[in-house]
Amino acid sequence: MSSSEMAGFDKEEITASAEMKNAERNLKQAQALFENGLSSAKELEEAKNDYEIKKAELKRASSVLKLNGGNKTGAYAIKSPINGFVIEKNANSNMQIRSDFEKSLFTVAESFYGLGHDQCLRV
Repeated sequence: MSSSEMAGFDKEEITASAEMKNAERNLKQAQALFENGLSSAKELEEAKNDYEIKKAELKRASSVLKLNGGNKTGAYAIKSPINGFVIEKNANSNMQIRSDFEKSLFTVAESFYGLGHDQCLRV
C-alpha cells in the first residue's frame, strides 16, 4: 500500500543522512584547523556537538522508518498477526484510505484442522 507518511519517513532519513555527512565533514575540517592553530577549541567543540546531534537524528529517523516497515519506496506492508487466508478484501488498487474508513481492509481466517474451530481476524 502506498503511503505519503511512509514516503515522509524515507525523506527524513535521507535528509538526516545528508546532514550527518556534512557535519562529519565540518568536524574533520574543524579538527584540522584546530591542530594547525587556525581555530579555537570552542569551534572544535561546536563541530563535535553538531556531529553528535546529526548522528542522533539519523538514528531516530532510521528507527522510525524501520518501525514502520523499513521500506524506502513509500510503500507500507500490511501484515497479519496470524497465518491464514484472506476471506474478505475491502481495499483495491489505487484506493485512498482515510483514518475515518470504518471497514476492515482485510479479513483473515485461520482454520485449525481437526479441532473444529475457526479463528477470524479483521485487519
